[in-house]
Amino acid sequence: MRFVRRGKVGTITLHGRISVADAEDVLMVSRWAFEEGGAERIHLQCAEVEHTDLSSLQILLALCQALKEKRREFEITLPSHSSARQAFRLVGLSA
Repeated sequence: MRFVRRGKVGTITLHGRISVADAEDVLMVSRWAFEEGGAERIHLQCAEVEHTDLSSLQILLALCQALKEKRREFEITLPSHSSARQAFRLVGLSA
């Protein structure tokens, strides 16, 4: 995982196999970016994700829902790998 902030946009880049620990890190970094880091928008870049488990997807979905409830801007780039893309879409994580 990598986090970069440019202006008011924080980009979190994930790649490879995503585990629960990775998803929890995304949650923590997103919270920090909004609360302390000055970000007004988060872009979750998942184009290079090859695999993720259900627990990870649940954490990412909860993050998306929490950001929407708080009226925070959030964007996600879906995995280019077809099975990972399908998993993201099945739980409601879509661009």
